[in-house]
Amino acid sequence: MNTPRRTLLRALPAAVLVGTAASVTAGCTRASERLDSESNTVPEVDLRGIERQDDLAAMVPAPIRERGELINGAALNYAPGEFVGSDGEAVGYDMDVLAAIGQVLGLSTRTESAVFAQIIPSIGSK
Repeated sequence: MNTPRRTLLRALPAAVLVGTAASVTAGCTRASERLDSESNTVPEVDLRGIERQDDLAAMVPAPIRERGELINGAALNYAPGEFVGSDGEAVGYDMDVLAAIGQVLGLSTRTESAVFAQIIPSIGSK
């Protein structure tokens, strides 16, 4: 086997690996971080028909009821479920569901950004 051909055959696996990595990473974008700023596709959800349910609100643990706020931890990189809107606030259908639950329980709601792998461990035994 001549030297140039041997060199080409040795380089082939690396070239395939680089080509595969390039095509895989080309699909990774940061689009979900500011999805609504370019596409203007974040719908407004009308929650006016959702009313507080006193029987369910009574089941909220006292410390949360006294605080008056339901806090949600979310990795804000899963559009359209949860992502950062153009105003820097958490948006997506998960935030809409949270707001509806808050209304049913008579609580305001807030979302804190977190790395997904840290959300469950941060709850611990709380």
